[in-house]
Amino acid sequence: TPAGLVDVSVQVENGVAKSVTFENIPSFLYESEVTVSVPGLGKIKMDIAYGGNFYALVDASSIGLELLPENADKIVSLGKLIRKAVNSLLDVRHPEKTFIKGLTHVEFYGPPTHPEAHVKNAVVIPPGSIDRSPCGTGTSAKLATLYAKGEVKKGERFVHESLIGTIFRARVVEESQVGGIPAVIPEVCGSAYVTGFHNFVLDPEDPLKEGYLLGVKKDE
Repeated sequence: TPAGLVDVSVQVENGVAKSVTFENIPSFLYESEVTVSVPGLGKIKMDIAYGGNFYALVDASSIGLELLPENADKIVSLGKLIRKAVNSLLDVRHPEKTFIKGLTHVEFYGPPTHPEAHVKNAVVIPPGSIDRSPCGTGTSAKLATLYAKGEVKKGERFVHESLIGTIFRARVVEESQVGGIPAVIPEVCGSAYVTGFHNFVLDPEDPLKEGYLLGVKKDE
């Protein structure tokens, strides 16, 4: 992955892949309960954590937000506001890999609705959408935060629910350290399903063969 090498294992039953588990890179709580002034929202308390990307972890109830699919547009809008505010006020930077900098993701969290889950989330990813899963790096960031605060123990199962009810199962497998910051190695397990196949073709005569991106502002 862009964050580093990860180990992956696949559970196979009767020739069918049922779940995939990966051991992620060292993840850590970067800033605990930092307060950021967000235009239109006021002062918001959040944790900033790293799990492969930098996340602002925000209690949805603290800004009157309900984590419901019908609130998707509002969730994205608020997430973009928070991300912009954090990046304008704080220098978020990996302590060892200094090329990894800036807050990219906002993770709202609240009480679960899935019977197995401990926490429900909605992860706003750039440029402005919501992850259909609880997010692997987001789950790692959340798990690192909970561990740093003594809310989960090493080896204890943590079940993370997405906005649409999908779940990841995770646990801390070992402690680590990143640039003097206490960190953990998270293990995350989930399932995916084949929905189709596609072949991408690069035509050397295509003037846009390397792709293009429209409608995205850098400050968002």
